[in-house]
Amino acid sequence: MKARLYILFILLVIGWSSCTRHTTYPLFMQEAAMCMNERPDHALELLQHQKDSIASFPEETQMYYHLLCIQARDKQYIEHTSDSLINQIVQYYENHDDAEKLMMAYYYQGSTYRDMNDAPRALKAFQQAVDVSKHDNILLPKAYNQMGSLFMYQGLYDEAIRVNRKNIELYTKLGQPNKAAYALRDIARMYSMKGEIDSTIF
Repeated sequence: MKARLYILFILLVIGWSSCTRHTTYPLFMQEAAMCMNERPDHALELLQHQKDSIASFPEETQMYYHLLCIQARDKQYIEHTSDSLINQIVQYYENHDDAEKLMMAYYYQGSTYRDMNDAPRALKAFQQAVDVSKHDNILLPKAYNQMGSLFMYQGLYDEAIRVNRKNIELYTKLGQPNKAAYALRDIARMYSMKGEIDSTIF
C-alpha cells in the first residue's frame, strides 16, 4: 500500500512539474522583451538580426518571436498592413495554454485591424484581450484606451466614456494614475461632443 502511495506521489510531482515548465527563449529574445518598452527600436533590431535563423527553433519560440516583432513595430508606430501573420499567432495561442501570450496576441490583432481601418474586428479583438486576461497588466488599460478611440470615431460616445473610465480604474489599481491623463482628456472630449459642457469642464 505504501509503495503504491509513493508511486502515485511521484507521478503527481512529475505531472505538476511538466505543467509548470516554461519555455526558455533564446537570449536575444529575452533581451528584446526586456528592452521593449524603453527601446522598441533596439528590440526590433535584435529580433531582425536573427530572422534567418528563427525557423530552426521550436514552433512556440517562432510564434513568440513573430509576436515580439509585431509588438516592436507597433510601439514604433509602424503601420500594420496585413493580418495574416497575427491571425496565425492568435490561432496558435488559442490552441495552447498560455493566457498571457493569448491576451497579447489578441491585443496586437486589434492593433492590426485598427491600422487596417476595420473597427468591428479591432473592437472584437481588443474585447477578447480583455476577456482572456487573468490579472491586471499594462496591456489591459491600453486595450480599453484603444476601444475608446474606436468607439469615439464611430460616434458611440457613451461607450467611449465607459471604456475610458475602465482605463482610469485600471491605471489607478496598477499604481500609475498619471497614465490615465489621456483617458480623462478623451472623456472630456466625449462630453463636449455630446454638448455636456459642465461635465467636460469637470
